[in-house]
Amino acid sequence: MSNDTHPRIWPRHVARGTRHFRRVALVAMLVLSLVGSAEIGPLIAPRNLLLYDVQHFADTRLPHPTPRGHGAISGRVTERDGGPIAGAAVLVSTTDGIVYQATTGTDGTYTLAGIPAGLYTPMAAKSGYADAFPANRRHQILAWRVAAVHVHDGETAHYVRFALQRITAQPAALPTDLALGPVETRQSDLPTTVTSHARTVAFTRGGKLLTDLAVYEPVTGNGPLPVLLAIYPGTPASWDRVSVPLAAQGYVVLAIFPTRGLDLEADMDDTAAFVALARAGKISPRADMTRLGILGGSFTSLHVYRWLEREGGVRGAVVLGGIADLFAYRLDWERGLLNLPPEVGDIDSALMALGTPDHRPEQYLRYSAAFHPDRLPPLLLAHGAKDRIVPTHQTTDFAAVLAAHGKAVETHYYPNMEHYFADASDADTQDLYRATIAFFARTVR
Repeated sequence: MSNDTHPRIWPRHVARGTRHFRRVALVAMLVLSLVGSAEIGPLIAPRNLLLYDVQHFADTRLPHPTPRGHGAISGRVTERDGGPIAGAAVLVSTTDGIVYQATTGTDGTYTLAGIPAGLYTPMAAKSGYADAFPANRRHQILAWRVAAVHVHDGETAHYVRFALQRITAQPAALPTDLALGPVETRQSDLPTTVTSHARTVAFTRGGKLLTDLAVYEPVTGNGPLPVLLAIYPGTPASWDRVSVPLAAQGYVVLAIFPTRGLDLEADMDDTAAFVALARAGKISPRADMTRLGILGGSFTSLHVYRWLEREGGVRGAVVLGGIADLFAYRLDWERGLLNLPPEVGDIDSALMALGTPDHRPEQYLRYSAAFHPDRLPPLLLAHGAKDRIVPTHQTTDFAAVLAAHGKAVETHYYPNMEHYFADASDADTQDLYRATIAFFARTVR
C-alpha cells in the first residue's frame, strides 16, 4: 500500500473502451432499451453511462418539477419458505446516494419512513442471504430496472415484500493449466531489510489467462504455516514491500491483483480458484489453509469485504483506506468531495457505469459491507486522515456499525497519512506494520 505505486481499480483501457463504445452505440443502446434486452452483461455499463448522460442533460437543460413531501414504504421480509427474517435491512437510496433504511422486527415486518416523495427501487439485505429486490414487483418491459415503488407525500406504499434466499458457497473448479514460476528471492525495507522467497502463479479461468498472482514464503522453515490472502490494487510485484515482510514473519502469502474491471464477481471467482488450488496443495506445500487471514486496501477493500460475505473461512482481516459503503462514496462523489488523481483510473466513469442508486441499487448494496456485517471476522481498519480518494469517514462510520453489531474491530487513524502509506522510515508506516503483525498473530496463528 505504498504511495510510490498508484494501481487502478479499473484499468484505463476499460474506461477508454467504455467511453468510446457509448458514443458509437448511442442509437443501438436506445433500441436495445426499448426492446428490453439491455440486461445483457457487456451492455450494462455502456447503457448506464448513456442513461447518466441523458439524465444529466435533462437535469441541467430541461425544466422539471421537484417532488415535495415525504412518504413511507412498508412490508415484510421472509425466507423463501415464508418464515420471517428478523434484523434484515430494507433500504432505498436517492439518486445521489442518500440512504433511507429500516430494520425488520421479529415478525419480519418493517416500515421505511421519512422518504422524500419520488420513485425508488427498494432492496433487502441480511448477512448469509442474497440481496433481493421486492418479490412481488417484476421487471418492467423496459428491462433496465425493477418496477419502482412510487412514494407519495403523506402516504405509505404497503405490501412491498421480500423473499431472501440463503447463500450456499459453491466449490471452485480447479484450473488444469497451473504454471508456477521459478523460486526467486525478493527484498523489502519494511520494517528493516528483510527477504522472502516468491514464485509467480498463472492459470486460465473463464477464458482468460491470469498472470497477476504470486505466492510468497519464508526463506526457512518447513511449516505448516498460516496463510494470508492479499488482494492488492496493483500487481503483486509492485507490493513486494508488503508481501515480503509478512512472509518473513512466517506466513504463506497468496497475492492477487483483480483485473476484471467492473466485473467484481468474476474477480471473486478468480480468487476462489486461486484459493482452491492452495487448498489442494498445488501452490505451497507449507500452507495451512485452516488458518487464513485476508488483507487489502483502497478499492480492493470491496473485494476483501465481498470475499468475507461470499466465501468466509477467514479468521481476521486487515483493510487500509477501504470503502465499506458505496452509497456514501457515491454521495461524496456527487458532492465533489473526492480528489481523484488520474493515476487511480477513471472512477468517474466507473461510478456512472454502476447506474444511479435510486433505480440500480444492487451493485451498491452487494459491495457495501456496512449492510452485511453479521458474518465478518475480527477486523483491523486503518485510514489516513489526509485521504482524499477514500474519505476517512468510510472507516469511522463502518467501525460504528461493527460496534453496534458486537463485532470485534480495531481502528488506527494516522494524521499524516494520505491514501497510501509512505516510505519505511515514516512513523505511521512503521506503526501500521507493527499493528498488522500483532493483529494477525492474535487472530490467524
